[in-house]
Amino acid sequence: LLGARSIVVHPIHNMEYTENKEALFESNMRFYSSLIPYARDFGIRIAIENMCKTNPKSGIVGDGVCAHPHEIIRYIDALGSKYVTGCMDTGHCAATGREPQDVLRIVGGDRITCLHIHDTDYKRDMHYLPYTVDLNWDEICKAFADIDYKGYFTMEACNFMTKVPEDFEEKYPPRQLPEGARVTRFAPSPTGYLHIGGLFGALTDVMTS
Repeated sequence: LLGARSIVVHPIHNMEYTENKEALFESNMRFYSSLIPYARDFGIRIAIENMCKTNPKSGIVGDGVCAHPHEIIRYIDALGSKYVTGCMDTGHCAATGREPQDVLRIVGGDRITCLHIHDTDYKRDMHYLPYTVDLNWDEICKAFADIDYKGYFTMEACNFMTKVPEDFEEKYPPRQLPEGARVTRFAPSPTGYLHIGGLFGALTDVMTS
C-alpha cells in the first residue's frame, strides 16, 4: 500500500530477558514464522530489531531480545527465510554497552537491511541527532562501507527538538539594546569542537561592528 519493501517488527520481549532467553526465542520463532506467509504474499521483508530494556525500578538500560549481535544472527538464521532480515538500532547498541560499528561488522550487510539512526550517551535510549552526543559517527560510517551496506536509513532522532518557539521566547526575552546595536553570536559545533569557519565569522563580526 505504501510501497515499503521492509517493515521493522520488534521481537516479543514481555518477560525478564536474562532468565528467559530460550522461552523468548521459542515464542519469537512462532511469532515471526506466522508472519512469513504474509511477507511473502505482499513481497516485503520483516526486519528484526536489536532491543534494549529499561528496568522500571532503577531506570538502568540493559539487554533485551537480540541485543547481542550473535543472538540476532541466531534469530535470522533459525527462521531461514529470505523474507526475514535484521534492523540495527544504533542507540540500542550503545545503551547496552556495544559499539554500533562492531555490531554492524559482526552481523554483516547480508543480514542487516534496515537502520534506526540516532545518537546517545551510552546510558539512555535518547534518540538525538547524530554528532550531538557521544557515538563515534566517523567509525560507524566506516563500518557501513566495510559491510557494503545498501539498505534503508531511518532517522529516529525524535527528541532533538522538544521545545516550541514560545518556550525559547520565554527563556530568551528581547534584550534591551541601543538602537542600531549589532549582536555577535558564537557557539561551537554540535560536536563540541571549535571550527575555523565559526571563529572566522565571529571575528569578522567583531572587526566590522
